[in-house]
Amino acid sequence: ESFPLAWEALKSRYENPRILVDNQLKTLLNLPPIYVENGEQLQKLQTTINNCLSNLASQHISTEDWDPILIYICSSKLPSETLALWEQSLSSRKELPLWSEMNAFMTSRYEVVERLGTYRPGKPKPLFNNYTPRGGNQSSPFANKSRTQTFHTGFQKPVSCKLCNSNHGMKICIRFRNLSVSDRLKFIRENNYCENCLSCSHMRNQCQSKFTCVYCQRRHHSLLHYPNNSQNSTPYSKPLSSTAQAATAVETADDRPSTSTGISHTPQNQKKTISRIATHHASSNETTLLPTAMVPIYVAGEYHKIRAMIDQGSQKTFVASRIQKTLNLPTENTHYEISGMGGTFVQISNKVCELTLCSSDLSHHIKARAIILPKLTHLLPTTQVSSIEIHDITPLALADPKCLTPSRIDMVIGSDLAPQILMQGMQHLHNGTLLAQQTIFGWVISGPTTQKIESFSTQVNPAQNDPISIQLRRFWEQEEVPDTHTNSEADEFCEDLYRKTT
Repeated sequence: ESFPLAWEALKSRYENPRILVDNQLKTLLNLPPIYVENGEQLQKLQTTINNCLSNLASQHISTEDWDPILIYICSSKLPSETLALWEQSLSSRKELPLWSEMNAFMTSRYEVVERLGTYRPGKPKPLFNNYTPRGGNQSSPFANKSRTQTFHTGFQKPVSCKLCNSNHGMKICIRFRNLSVSDRLKFIRENNYCENCLSCSHMRNQCQSKFTCVYCQRRHHSLLHYPNNSQNSTPYSKPLSSTAQAATAVETADDRPSTSTGISHTPQNQKKTISRIATHHASSNETTLLPTAMVPIYVAGEYHKIRAMIDQGSQKTFVASRIQKTLNLPTENTHYEISGMGGTFVQISNKVCELTLCSSDLSHHIKARAIILPKLTHLLPTTQVSSIEIHDITPLALADPKCLTPSRIDMVIGSDLAPQILMQGMQHLHNGTLLAQQTIFGWVISGPTTQKIESFSTQVNPAQNDPISIQLRRFWEQEEVPDTHTNSEADEFCEDLYRKTT
């Protein structure tokens, strides 16, 4: 009986919007400055600002026009080198940048700083500890007695590659990269290299590197990762930049049926399958202008516009994580492993969200389920398209009035939503080289241009789940007992010399 009274007392005590908003503004305006280049502090600064924005949005405080304020606050807290790089990244010195641009820059910057930290040697420990008489009594009769210490110096040879006998690390050895994955792993284990950072100075259980495999996020180097978890003899190397690249997203199947086309639901007594989403990213001299639209979305009683690309080659819809965070969209837990063709790129997504798309006149609403990714693609188009006269397409009510100007993509609308957004209208423009198609957002333009533009498409294919034997092997590798550390002959000599002379 006393629970309702206690609950109302808690609500009256803590449910105070004014105090909550004041606390967020106090946090935002009193951020500590960063004086040295530190990836952890840069990430903390970015996370604190984004958390404040999310909390203000939950209190129905509109921060849509706060970009100059947020950028000034964040810039004033950055160290000099990061601030200089931010200024250099701006395409214009006069136009006001957006917070989303600085947010993306901060993500890239702290990842680079953290990566560089693994190559910088830490401060060396002293060979001998400072000697202090027992009890710390400086008036002891032994305190003024002179002591003789002998120091042993040694010369450390440069890092030498045991495979080609050159002065470089194993990770940049061309001969090592040309080996198959199984041969690389065999060589590493036979020569007592660390399987996580490819260093010869320690083993994997002593490795202090925070980085893991970029393909499966497990504790081994990316050059030792088996493609598709199959121990074949094909080298896992990066393709040439002129070739087309693809990214695949693998969703761990659960027991609920999928509504996407091309994905089937299997009973529990059958072998479970997962769906593989291949995202193709290619470039060519003869490229096409991809259809883009400014899409209104309805969130918490308000309308917001985001820039989307309509990709009928995709069976899934994607949304950028910055949109989900800015609009505070509710998410659901899932699991996607994003990998590139040949294993050149891996990314993991554990979230999906639901959002409502609206027509340009706000009369038609569509429910969408989108996979959340940090970044969908590069700016589209990649360069300003000047070969198309704007008066050829301005008579139409364009869904994206700035479709010829490079801009970021916030969303990729796949074929799962195409039947609901495409309309019957269609026109050929620019001497038949461009196609204008009518959608509920307006007219979208696509077709070849003379500028080089990168393309993006997605395809879903079935893929088998990992065998239980591979999962067990990973478990035992991760849970294995660390080997005991044994000192080298030089370490034993130094310890013995220290004990005899002190």
